[in-house]
Amino acid sequence: MVEGVQQPYEIQFLPGIEEKSKTTTYCSVFPNPTSKEVTLKIEPWSPATFHYRISDLRGKFIEGHPVEYSEQLIPMESYSSGTYILTILEKNTILATYKIIKR
Repeated sequence: MVEGVQQPYEIQFLPGIEEKSKTTTYCSVFPNPTSKEVTLKIEPWSPATFHYRISDLRGKFIEGHPVEYSEQLIPMESYSSGTYILTILEKNTILATYKIIKR
């Protein structure tokens, strides 16, 4: 009998540096892993405050955009299968960092 090799995947939240403020901002990213897109949800959300960056595991910048909606779709169909880092920024301060698995 020949045994196969299992390929585990990991969903991991990497906490970012949080700036102390009177309000707390919550971020969530789903689905993860994904094959097409992820949804970034930010509460409370305000225009022209948040943006996101996507980089590979080596830290190479891939793309970045402002967050235009409280639930922002981030397309990933054109990306190769692999692991990416999604960084959420609020006024140039890192709010949260996520490891995204692209199938």
